[in-house]
Amino acid sequence: MMSEPEQVANILKKVIGDLSSEEGSFETQLVAEWEKMLVPEARKHSRLLKVENKALFILVDHPSWYDEFQMKYQSQILQQIQETFGKEKIKRIIIKVGKI
Repeated sequence: MMSEPEQVANILKKVIGDLSSEEGSFETQLVAEWEKMLVPEARKHSRLLKVENKALFILVDHPSWYDEFQMKYQSQILQQIQETFGKEKIKRIIIKVGKI
């Protein structure tokens, strides 16, 4: 029979493993959905960076694409993500300019 500290440690490992695999699964699904959200030209000039604190970070390769994403795609992407995955997964989108 396990001692109480060993039992707690095993429970924590299982819970942490479940949470990390759930988050990994969400990010995998998000990448798959990304392909459907944008026209090919916009996808060529952007990529998903990360999800952190319920924010989706998107990298674009030029300031003109930053403007395009801000004006045309940002609210559309957020709406599609929230409809697909629920409103609690992603609350905002942050767009950055950099090398893809």
